[in-house]
Amino acid sequence: MLVLSENIDHKLRERNNRSIIPLILITSLLIGIYGCDVPRNNPFDPWGTNYSPSTTMSEDEYQVSVYSCHENLWYPGEIYRLHIEAEIYLPLPIDSIKAVYQDSICYPLYFYLLGDMSSIWKTEILEDYLPGGEIYSLLGNPFNLEVYFTNGSIRFSSDFWLARVIEYIPQTRSPGAGEITDSYPLLEWELAELNFPFTYTLKVMKNEAGISQLFWSVEGIIDTAASYQVDTPLQDGAHLWTVTVVDDYNNQSTSNEAAFIVYNEPIP
Repeated sequence: MLVLSENIDHKLRERNNRSIIPLILITSLLIGIYGCDVPRNNPFDPWGTNYSPSTTMSEDEYQVSVYSCHENLWYPGEIYRLHIEAEIYLPLPIDSIKAVYQDSICYPLYFYLLGDMSSIWKTEILEDYLPGGEIYSLLGNPFNLEVYFTNGSIRFSSDFWLARVIEYIPQTRSPGAGEITDSYPLLEWELAELNFPFTYTLKVMKNEAGISQLFWSVEGIIDTAASYQVDTPLQDGAHLWTVTVVDDYNNQSTSNEAAFIVYNEPIP
């Protein structure tokens, strides 16, 4: 009886399998012919009715910033750089991004950071590699972004412009020239008189064996201030500090580095 029962169960399973397989084949054929009822309105879907391989991005899909940096270095002297930063809030993986100047000159942006819902891309270009080798030539002329996705679609930004180049160079006053200070030096600089809103940024670098590493910084100091007390204790040793003028568009100009030495007398 046990053998008979097993034979019956086996035959029933074979018959069920023979009836299910044709059903699967028919269902697959119907889906292939008529398609899925789910609407395909994603603009990134190459098979969708709303597919658009190249369109302009809306304002909530990206942010872009272009600004100039002017630095007064001991060597090679004054330099200018153009910075372009873009944050993209679109779902598909990005292959590459270009900043296009006057619809002709392309500067690639490089991947910098992946956020929760966005990716950040940046580039910086020395003045020598800009049109005419001069950053001032960019003023009043448009840039736009070209964003290339891995699925072959392209998105464009609206035009954006470099707003200003800050020619003025801020000047440090004290400490400097190897002056000895305690761990909380008072940083002093010349008051800037400019015809646009701005703030100051201060940076203190620890200088060891000729290598500088940022140790302390503060941003957003009001334009009427000409001094600021370091509020974090600096370690004994050689330090450098700079003062930077920053406008509302993040255009910047930075002073020469001023050198000082922190030395605290040992407690007897």
